[in-house]
Amino acid sequence: MAARFIDDPEAPSKPVEEMIYGEFYSNADKNLLGQFQHADWPRGQEIVASLSDRRLRQLGNRLVAFHSPELLTAEETARFRDYLRSKWLPEAAEKTPWMTLGRAAEGITNIQEKNEADDAVIDAIREFFADRRRVLD
Repeated sequence: MAARFIDDPEAPSKPVEEMIYGEFYSNADKNLLGQFQHADWPRGQEIVASLSDRRLRQLGNRLVAFHSPELLTAEETARFRDYLRSKWLPEAAEKTPWMTLGRAAEGITNIQEKNEADDAVIDAIREFFADRRRVLD
């Protein structure tokens, strides 16, 4: 049975969201996660760096980048912006299971055409996604 689940080295790596339940993390990492939940962002960044599980490090680094971007180096900021671009603005032919800016715009238009929301709500949603777009430029 184990042979059925051997990783294919030729296969593209899965996003961390698809790997998070793939295995248990250590008790040491569990304890660090408890500390992370109560830490300020600078201390949280230190805790993330000491995690042994790469999935947890990746997710922790995203949290730090979203909530305290001033802690990132220029290189980390550029990598994070590239990551966001790949998620929000994928190549035209790329099919993604997550929401993109293009799909969001289509969804907003559909809601507006069907008169399913107040214009003020639609404007607020459009502004939210416009802010996301400005971050990527």
